[in-house]
Amino acid sequence: MNGRTRLYNALNVAAITNLLDSYGGEPAIFSGTRIPESFSGDNVINFFRNGNVNNGIEYNEYPYLINCRAASDYESEELAQAVIDEINRAAVTDGLVYCELLATIPPADETDLYNTPITVIMKTR
Repeated sequence: MNGRTRLYNALNVAAITNLLDSYGGEPAIFSGTRIPESFSGDNVINFFRNGNVNNGIEYNEYPYLINCRAASDYESEELAQAVIDEINRAAVTDGLVYCELLATIPPADETDLYNTPITVIMKTR
């Protein structure tokens, strides 16, 4: 199982998904750098690997960035805090997740959303 699947499973829990809009009947959690253009909601998470996988040690380290996006800074931060509460220092299949909450980024224009990013290091065997 790779880091992407582990992280998706860790994020796909009620404490987080209850704060998200849906897309095709599923929670709006997207693995990748872009959110589908056909997504019309506001509360969404997208995540992607943002560095090299370090597997030259006794375990693997997967670096990820999670973007917690919403229409207001409050909702974006609330979503990010829910992610931190659920996955920081939490066990995933054969490993642990460590998170760092970054500053909220305001929208670039009227079509954009607030984004509170979280850096993640997943350590697995």
